Amino acid sequence: MQCLTLLASIASLSAYTLVAVHAQPGCTDCPVKVSGVPLFAACVNSKTKTTQCSLSSYLPSWIGCDYDEHGALSAASQGASCPSPMNLHHGCQSCT
Repeated sequence: MQCLTLLASIASLSAYTLVAVHAQPGCTDCPVKVSGVPLFAACVNSKTKTTQCSLSSYLPSWIGCDYDEHGALSAASQGASCPSPMNLHHGCQSCT
C-alpha cells in the first residue's frame, strides 16, 4: 500500500514538473532608457511571441528593442545599444 502511495506522489510531481516546464514565460521587462532615450510604449505581439519596446515617440531618436519569450534580444531590434537579456514577467499588454 505504501508503494502505491509513493508511486501516486511521484506521478503527480512528474505531471506538475511537465506543466511548469512547458508553461509560457510571459513577457520581457523593457529597459527604462536606452542611450538616454526614455521608454515610450511596450506591448507583446502574440503572433511572434515578442515583447516590443519603443523608446521615444519620434523618429530621429526612436529605438526599438524587441525581445523573444525568453528575454533575449531579437534580430528585429533597431538599436545597437538595447540591453540583453532582460527579466521576464506576466500580465503584459497585448499590441494592437
